[in-house]
Amino acid sequence: MYVIDTLAVGGTERSVVEIAKKLRAVDVCVVTLFGDEPLGPELRCCGIPVVDLDVPRKSMWRAVRPLRALTRRRSPDVVHSLLFKSDVASRLALAGNQRSRLVNTFVNDSYGIARWRGSSAVAAAGLARVLLLDRATARCVDVFTSNSRAVARSNAGALGLDLDAIRVIHRGRDLARYAVDPTDRRQQRAALGWPDDITVIVNVARLLARKRQVLLIEALARLSPSSILVFVGDGPERTSLSRTAERLGIGSRVHFLGTRFDVDKILGAADIFAFPSAYEGFPGALVEAMASGLPIVASDIEVHREATTATKECAELVVDDPQAWAVALGRLVVDPAKRTRLGRAAQQASAHFAIDGVAAAHDRLYVELTGSSARRRSL
Repeated sequence: MYVIDTLAVGGTERSVVEIAKKLRAVDVCVVTLFGDEPLGPELRCCGIPVVDLDVPRKSMWRAVRPLRALTRRRSPDVVHSLLFKSDVASRLALAGNQRSRLVNTFVNDSYGIARWRGSSAVAAAGLARVLLLDRATARCVDVFTSNSRAVARSNAGALGLDLDAIRVIHRGRDLARYAVDPTDRRQQRAALGWPDDITVIVNVARLLARKRQVLLIEALARLSPSSILVFVGDGPERTSLSRTAERLGIGSRVHFLGTRFDVDKILGAADIFAFPSAYEGFPGALVEAMASGLPIVASDIEVHREATTATKECAELVVDDPQAWAVALGRLVVDPAKRTRLGRAAQQASAHFAIDGVAAAHDRLYVELTGSSARRRSL
């Protein structure tokens, strides 16, 4: 039984959907606390049950009782929760439950230096309370997994856990979905209104302050007018980003596509993928861009180094400075051959994150947790 806050569009939510569809050793269902749209129907179409508890006010405290009742009624062998509210609700709901094993996955660098450094005094105080609650309930968990080594190290230090006991299973994607067909690429560029003589820089992420998309806008202002910037995703920073683009006189070169369900097509039509986040878990969007054969320019943070070291030259990692971003992006804008070389290397590196291998690793974990009997386990 997977437990997650929602099935809204996001990296963690997409990962749950992709893994659930590929599991072979267990019967699986997905439980959401606060809503199962828009990804829930995709699971149901594959015959995977989705239960939405529809907890009011998005309160993890109110989620404990219905989640406890559901787990007692269904008696799953394993409950696997993701994201903080679902983690805490699952820990409390399973208290005293001797039947179900509990797995939590670290999906973000929640307590890293960048998170504290970017917080106001009020936000830091709130984060400290979250950390205390996380620490107090972490002992209820049977197994922790993490989507990257970097995130495992950060969370182990913050929560006082044994790093060696945390299992690292990287995020995966269905790589075939992101294979680029040249004909489709031309048609998609035409449909999006992108002429062949412009260079399209794309960012796929929620529009949040920690994603630092403002760096891309400030860098674009330093680049040739033949380049444009496309944001795929939505969030509270959209208005601010739009205003910055207008202030810099490049409003017509910055495009906001909002939430999309054809990200594979958009990536296949773009020329460069840019990802300037201050901190991340293991970004699924980065894997998708790699699988699409796009050259990567990303912030020089540990998790991005981990994602791109499988192949020596598949990305340019950049420090937190608009001029440095302008230089790195500018080199690719004027050098199609380098774009091709980096893109091929990125596509080769993406093979390490194929969804079949990631799902198989989860299957092995669940079988190990539930014993070696031949019966089919329930998740």
